[in-house]
Parts: sequence; structure tokens; C-alpha cells
Amino acid sequence: MSWKLVLLLTLSSLLATSGQVLFKYATNGRPNVLQQLNPALFAGFVCYGMGAVVWIYCMARVPLLKAYPFTALTFLLTILAGVLVFGEEAAPSYWIGLGFILAGLLLVSL
Repeated sequence: MSWKLVLLLTLSSLLATSGQVLFKYATNGRPNVLQQLNPALFAGFVCYGMGAVVWIYCMARVPLLKAYPFTALTFLLTILAGVLVFGEEAAPSYWIGLGFILAGLLLVSL
């Protein structure tokens, strides 16, 4: 797989993570659905949609067995965002599990 496709698959994960972070930001502390309809929510949809477009582009060029492990990168990035952006606490088991996910991603991308 070319470095360009690896970068695009990583971009897809980054965009999906950005969408998740924006969804959390848009809804955080807003129990009313109407309060959740704000620019951050719509920005989250845009990020998620752009990530899907990049993903579809990659699907036309990369075997699914090579591309799909990159979705695991989204788990890693989203948990990191939860800790860094929202101050959420992750137990040591989270970090160990994320290490395994990252090691697995590296193994299957070789």
C-alpha cells in the first residue's frame, strides 16, 4: 500500500474522530434536543461526512483487509481526545488496550 493511501486512511480516521469530538461538544450539558442543534453538531456531521468520502475513495483502491484495521485508529484517537479535550479519565487498562490496538494496526499494515 502506498504512503499516500496510508495517509488518506489516517485522514479518514482523524475526520471521524473530529466528528465524534464535535458531537460530544455539541451535546455536552445540553439535555434538550433543540439545544443540541448548534454549529458544532453540524460541523461534526461535515467532518464525519468528509471522512466517509475519503474512506470510500480508499475502498476503491485498497483491499478491505488492508484498509479496515485503520478504523481501529479511530478508537485510539477518540479516547485520546476524550482525555485531552474533555478531561475524562482513562484507567490504565485503557492505555494498555490502546497499545495493543496500535501494535495490531502496525502489524497488519506491514
